[in-house]
Amino acid sequence: MDLSPSLTPTLLRQIEPSSTHVEAELFVVPVSQLSEAFPSIQYWLSLAIRPDWTIDGVREDLEQGKAQAWGMRRGNTILGFWITRIEVAYGKKYGLVWITCGTCLHEGVPLYRETIEPWFKSLGCQWIEIIGRKGWKKILDDYREDAVVLRKAL
Repeated sequence: MDLSPSLTPTLLRQIEPSSTHVEAELFVVPVSQLSEAFPSIQYWLSLAIRPDWTIDGVREDLEQGKAQAWGMRRGNTILGFWITRIEVAYGKKYGLVWITCGTCLHEGVPLYRETIEPWFKSLGCQWIEIIGRKGWKKILDDYREDAVVLRKAL
């Protein structure tokens, strides 16, 4: 039984389907509809393990347009979210896949490749950085692993 909140189709700006057959659909939550959609985003964010961000901080960044919420759904069932940001380092713009949360995210990889990667490129991003678990390397094998973030709680 799926306990995650669902979003009504009117809340979603549907991303046009591509030629790749996938089991899920990608949508973006416009800033103007964030308040109504946030309970669903918050549900998935609350399941993240050891986040280095707060839900309130993510919401603030989404409200200010500093971050973008890309959702995945099957019918009206939300499968999860990709939260992205556009960042600047060394004077160059890059796309950051900041947070991924949900189930069946591997099903969303074709959607990510067909929609989010080109979107980053269209904005002039020089590279994409993903903050995630080592398992992403198996799914996104054309990405280079540059570093591992290590943390220790005292």
